[in-house]
Amino acid sequence: KYFTNLKVKIMNKKFSTLVASFLLAGGLFSSANASIQEMTEGQYYRIAVGATTVNSGSFFLDSDKSDTNWCSALAEVEADKDGSAWWRVEVVKDPVTGKALAYKLVNKKGVYYTVSDGTNDYDAFKAQTKDNSVTLKDSHTYWILVPYDTNLAAYQGDAVESSKTKWGFHNIEIEPVAQSADDLNGILGNSFALQIGKQKWNNSTKVYDWSAYTTFEGENVFAGTLYAKQGTNGVELYTDSKKTQRIVLTTSTWNVVSSSLEKNYKFDILNTKDYADAVENDEYYSSEQSKWKIVADEFVISVPAIVAGEPVDVTLYNKMTSKADLEVVVAVVNNDASQNVNRLTVAASNTTKAEYTMSYDGKNLTSSANNTYIKLGVDNFINTEDFIGKLWNIKMNGRTLSPECSENETSWVESINVYDNGAEGLWLWNESEGEFANRESDATWKPKGLRYTTTVNTYVDAAGNIYTITPAGDPAPNGTTDGYLSSLTDDELRQQAFFIGTPRSTGDTVYIAKGSNGVLTFTLDKTEAVAFRMTRKSFGNNKYEAQLRNTYSYWKNEDEWANKTDVVMLYQYNIEEAVSHDALYYNSTDGYYTLVDTTGWYKETGKTFEPVEYVFKDKGVDLYNILMNVSTNSYDSKNKRYTVKDENFCDEVTKLYGAHNVGRLVEAQGAYANVQNDLFVVINADAQQYRGDFSNEDTLENVKIFRNDDNSYVLYEKGTLLKDANNEVLEGFLGLENIYDPQYAEVNAALLADTAKHANTYRPQYMFAVDATIVPAGKWCPIHGTDCKDEHLNDTEAFVEGRYLVNLVDSVKAGRKDCVYQNYGGDKYYRLGFVAAKHIGDSLIIASSNDTILVNKGNDEVCTYALKYVDGNRDAFIIETLYNYTLDADGDVDSRTPGYVKYHNGIPVVTSELSEAEVFDLDKTEEEATANETIAASAVTVIAGEGNVTIAGAAGKKVVIANILGQTIANTVLTSDNATIAAPAGVVVVAVEGEAAVKAIVK
Repeated sequence: KYFTNLKVKIMNKKFSTLVASFLLAGGLFSSANASIQEMTEGQYYRIAVGATTVNSGSFFLDSDKSDTNWCSALAEVEADKDGSAWWRVEVVKDPVTGKALAYKLVNKKGVYYTVSDGTNDYDAFKAQTKDNSVTLKDSHTYWILVPYDTNLAAYQGDAVESSKTKWGFHNIEIEPVAQSADDLNGILGNSFALQIGKQKWNNSTKVYDWSAYTTFEGENVFAGTLYAKQGTNGVELYTDSKKTQRIVLTTSTWNVVSSSLEKNYKFDILNTKDYADAVENDEYYSSEQSKWKIVADEFVISVPAIVAGEPVDVTLYNKMTSKADLEVVVAVVNNDASQNVNRLTVAASNTTKAEYTMSYDGKNLTSSANNTYIKLGVDNFINTEDFIGKLWNIKMNGRTLSPECSENETSWVESINVYDNGAEGLWLWNESEGEFANRESDATWKPKGLRYTTTVNTYVDAAGNIYTITPAGDPAPNGTTDGYLSSLTDDELRQQAFFIGTPRSTGDTVYIAKGSNGVLTFTLDKTEAVAFRMTRKSFGNNKYEAQLRNTYSYWKNEDEWANKTDVVMLYQYNIEEAVSHDALYYNSTDGYYTLVDTTGWYKETGKTFEPVEYVFKDKGVDLYNILMNVSTNSYDSKNKRYTVKDENFCDEVTKLYGAHNVGRLVEAQGAYANVQNDLFVVINADAQQYRGDFSNEDTLENVKIFRNDDNSYVLYEKGTLLKDANNEVLEGFLGLENIYDPQYAEVNAALLADTAKHANTYRPQYMFAVDATIVPAGKWCPIHGTDCKDEHLNDTEAFVEGRYLVNLVDSVKAGRKDCVYQNYGGDKYYRLGFVAAKHIGDSLIIASSNDTILVNKGNDEVCTYALKYVDGNRDAFIIETLYNYTLDADGDVDSRTPGYVKYHNGIPVVTSELSEAEVFDLDKTEEEATANETIAASAVTVIAGEGNVTIAGAAGKKVVIANILGQTIANTVLTSDNATIAAPAGVVVVAVEGEAAVKAIVK
């Protein structure tokens, strides 16, 4: 009617969608004229055109109308259901100064108000009146929606003249829209939710941050899902779908309330019977207070006509005033204990707008006494603080978030490809970065636009994708080995052998077997499978694990979070054939795995073989990927750790897989590539690696140990002697001679196999002794033995006393050059000898130095020996012991170098080279290694009698006799070949010049 020459075009633009209830909303008018500059951004208005005021004759801007009838009647606008007549202003600002340059009008449907001159479309109107003109084809000139006085104005005429007709435009702010029960229940299908929170000014971003109130004194009656029923003056609210638990406001009051609130009523939830009783009697009785009434039981929930659709105004219809004049607020007050608490109550309200929110005038932050900001749950984005302090499994539409690093878009893979309980399937939340990080690969994912649903741990995004983010345990700031093979004990790794195979869908297992030339293939026959031995890689200082470290957020207290480091430790293993010690090695030239003789490798290439480390990564219960190239950073001496490089699992790691079609064990690229037959099992081969079928703590055995390839060569105490520092106790070297040689025909080769660590171990350790006395637990006299009948008898635990076989490295360290053997090539080897010692409990006490060696820890010591099988028949063995050690600043053993008994130029010695170890076997023997009354030492014979000792064949030799305490009984040169010397009853030590010291028990 007024703009017959104007052509209006519609320009669509994507805009923020409001809650569904907006689309059903009507509205009320308020007649207030305002310039376009005064329109609040985000607020919706109706734009009315009239001569002077808004009246029934006015027309309203509505994008649904045709080009020539773009202003609709008042009745139509009031019935607007899609927002085509709801308009808001967009201000075009100078990016530097922030000054307004122009204005645009856009409605709730995303349509911009435009005009056209037939050639160009215009949707922005200048901020100044001058030069704000559009010349149309008919030469008529118009100034459209320009600021004029306090009104929006339009001009019509042939030229710019002051007499032109002025038509007033009025901005009518649309009031908040009260929601019906159907509106509310439609939000979640048959229910809705309210999120009660507060604003917090973020000074850095100059915006308000919203957070929910998480704790209340008393019950939060609005928590969880709510159900609405249409009432007379509003809606009734219930906490259950059957609508039997109704929310009401009562005259029961808090004893302390914020002084700025006029009311301090409490809310309650009444069941159907209690509510009916309360209504019938106009009162409700409670155990907390003697009597109170229902103040209100109907709610008016209004959604503001602004872009964000919040804060929602929740008021109650007051039975006392017959008005909806009570607004839900949170009162933050001090309770009787002077603690800040949050209480749900109401405040007086005269408007349908939420009044208790914060405001910022550009300089100062102001708010009412109570900061309450309520949102409809359907519009509530997730609070990422929910993810603080836990490990998470993450899925979208049933697919799992991939741990693989990628510069492209985050990938989601079939869930079968990621093991939820392994490190690869676990994610940590870093609040400061706003992202999840994978526990293994450090890949990251930032959730965007996720909203809560009615299902716990389930979320939805704008595209309708459904996410499940499920708690899966706690981070491990103190370290965990979960996610990688770590259950095998040191004993199992040392003693046991293992089969490695790939499981098949048929339920059976295909085992790795040895083909020709060491090439590894597969077999279903377990008897043909390779028995592997696995040893952990050591990083020094007895540290075997490398660490994966990731930052995560945790709660320091209820309101404050900080960051910690999650630590996952993984072991790296060397894999070799159990018997031959051939190493598992990838032949990159031919593209398959083989077994390599590391000694041969050295000879053929002239290089030292570099062991390959493998990581067994969990892919299910007892299922693993076997990874290579999991390299580590250099040792962090400050924090005493090795860490795995972050990029390893994404960029460098390879893995084993069984190419059954060609019968080869081969290699695949990428830790996360989905490759068939990349799953492996590790099965105990039931093949003992160490001999442990003789002697135990209860029954000790006498054995003969001999060379495996010639059983005539046996170990024994050789007649060459050592003297201790006091020149009294004599000790013999370990010898290895042919007992069928006449000069060694009289050698007693029996050794007492005493146990060091035998029970509950896969690697039994023994000690070997000669001239041993076994004393059971009971009464014992150090002078007279068990025959003592006086006060010398003492309670004692069982012990063995004799001369024990030790690596003489300590004697070498003390300067004894005769205890080390050096060949012409300059190689040095430590010799072995028998020293006087006492084995009691878990300790071996060396007589000459009184040093105590703990022998029950399973560590290699100078006096302990483990017999490692070297053949498939589990018969022949090498002898493992301690080669050398270092001490820390406190004098404790810091590191140990393993050693092996070697037969070198006719002398048994200890070497650190496994390849040099001599192969032995043993038999049990009835010969006695325990010295009783007659002990042969070369041509000299010692015979214990009653109160004396007879020494034969030692004329002209010096003899020293001492008791068990080391006290000298006799020190003389014998003049007879059959000399008798008085001695007290008990154990005495007889040392004859040039002969081995012996013990005798005098009766």
